[in-house]
Amino acid sequence: MQYFDRFKLRHTLTVAFMAFFAMSFVIIYFGLDNIETYLQRRVISQLPAPAQAAIAAMDKKQLPTSAQIQSLIDSAQFADERINQQHYILLAVLSIAAVLLGVALARWVAGAIAGPLEKASAASRKIAVGDLSARVDATAYYSRELRDLVSDFNTMGAQLQTYNRELRETGAATAHELRTPLTILRVRLQGILDGVFAPEASEISALIGQVDALSRIVDDIRTVSLAASAQLRLNLQPIDLAKEVRSVLTAQGPDLVAAGIVVELDLQPAPALADPDRVRQMVIGLLTNVERHAKRGGAATVETVHQDGFAVLRVSDRGPGLPPSDPNVVFRRFWRGDDSRSRDTGGSGLGLSVVRAITLAHQGQAEAMNRAGGGAVIEIKLPDGST
Repeated sequence: MQYFDRFKLRHTLTVAFMAFFAMSFVIIYFGLDNIETYLQRRVISQLPAPAQAAIAAMDKKQLPTSAQIQSLIDSAQFADERINQQHYILLAVLSIAAVLLGVALARWVAGAIAGPLEKASAASRKIAVGDLSARVDATAYYSRELRDLVSDFNTMGAQLQTYNRELRETGAATAHELRTPLTILRVRLQGILDGVFAPEASEISALIGQVDALSRIVDDIRTVSLAASAQLRLNLQPIDLAKEVRSVLTAQGPDLVAAGIVVELDLQPAPALADPDRVRQMVIGLLTNVERHAKRGGAATVETVHQDGFAVLRVSDRGPGLPPSDPNVVFRRFWRGDDSRSRDTGGSGLGLSVVRAITLAHQGQAEAMNRAGGGAVIEIKLPDGST
């Protein structure tokens, strides 16, 4: 069957039925001719001797005797009846042979078509009851359409398995992230209720900080989820990425200075077609990441440039760097790499996931890499907005 890998199903069926009709024609035509000759000889052998002698003489182009001719005439009715009878038997045998050939061919074609469909159906039932590892073996089927169907089915199953794993991981990580601020809120509120803590302004302010932390986590999860389902709404308009970065730095600069980080700027015009609010949210996420994880380096560089048809934003720091095996792991939800990324100092672990989600929603690209002299580099590319 592997020989037919190059054929489409309709081509295979066409060839199969053409072969069926050709074989049926050959059987009926040549079989009828040869078998009829054999039956005629058999009928002749059953005739009286004078009639046989008359036929032999005529075959030799000789004139039979009158007695031989009379015997042949007397045997003609018997010969006709025997030949007609044998004809019917012959037609019945050839018809049965053609039917059996057609049944065999139909079963072969039906098996080739139904086999993968039945296995795909069985695998889909397994997936329906929760076995997302169910797959269909595509190596045994020769039809291109069936191969495509099985390949698409297996791809769908793999994606469902990935989504299910990510959903479980996200659910567990979300519960973990929400537990800490919720626990703090409950303990503090219970302490105020029991009179352990006085309801002072500083205490209320601390509780509001925990509520804000919860709100940020919820907002980040919502942004990532909407982007993953292609439902993140964007108000696209021409912007200058450099101006948006500068506006965020004006507001967030004091926090960076307080964290002991000196920011070096190289902001060249970088026109982009983007949602300015989402872009500012993305820049805040990048700078917050620098503030939390690059303290020991004490410096960061923020660049914007128009390059290769993209508006490029590049943020590099002198911090601990990224895993050399897979720097892009930093974009995974709730990922933290070392002690600097603990819950107390590393935020929720959603910041760069939000950055990447917003970038992809803009049909852009997000890439993480290690800096040559130590530290990390996050590079964002947004669609060109200069045209």
